[in-house]
Amino acid sequence: MGEAVKRYTNTKLGNDKRLKREMKSAHFKDCNILTMENGEHDLIEIDMRPKKIADNKPIVLAKAILQNSKLHFLKFVYEVLLKYFIPGSFVLNYADTDSLCVCK
Repeated sequence: MGEAVKRYTNTKLGNDKRLKREMKSAHFKDCNILTMENGEHDLIEIDMRPKKIADNKPIVLAKAILQNSKLHFLKFVYEVLLKYFIPGSFVLNYADTDSLCVCK
């Protein structure tokens, strides 16, 4: 939900002639030549930046989900790990929105 829409690209398939035409555009980003086993190529992937960017993502909802996941992790750490495990028997190394790394 909280995607960075400014990083979107439109990928088109074309040949050398189309690549030459698209490279003149201000929206051209990159190209990738798709070679066959014998080393020749017929197709080229052409990455273009979009002409218009519709930023209609619900950022507030994405923030709420992120903050809620942090709250659930902290509740788990304090209400389960610190309550039922021997203090000093584990170390919290890393926590993300969907993972928790606990070491001995």
